[in-house]
Amino acid sequence: MESGIPRDEERVMLTHSAWSGIAEIARREFNDRLKAAKMLTSRWHSGANLVDRLLGKELCVLAWAAEAANDDQLAVICSKWAALRPEERWWLFSMTVAEAGLPDDTQRGWRRALFFALSDGEKPTDQRKRRRPTDTDIFSLPLFSSAPGGTRP
Repeated sequence: MESGIPRDEERVMLTHSAWSGIAEIARREFNDRLKAAKMLTSRWHSGANLVDRLLGKELCVLAWAAEAANDDQLAVICSKWAALRPEERWWLFSMTVAEAGLPDDTQRGWRRALFFALSDGEKPTDQRKRRRPTDTDIFSLPLFSSAPGGTRP
């Protein structure tokens, strides 16, 4: 802080294609939270975009995971990031920035781990929800089968 004003810190540099791949999910996620709080929604534009400190932390987690990703991995990263709760994203930010939070630290520690954790998986399908697998009848499991003497427990 300088004179009570927080100083700007550069945390991540993204290519235009990486930003294009994550900008929509971040905008949608943040605007949904603004709507839930009955506040006006926003949009990204060229130049400076001011965001709340906590939203900035969440955006850093998404950007760190996306900085070394290809187009196929970006969809997986966005899907997994969106599935995290804000508190989980804040924790991931704290862990990452403590060790590798500067722009030159792209392949170190937690920052590298974020890429692997959020990019590991398959591209999301067009379906919004996955169908839950059908449950087998729990009473047909071996635990409830006939006892060795031909009698049931």
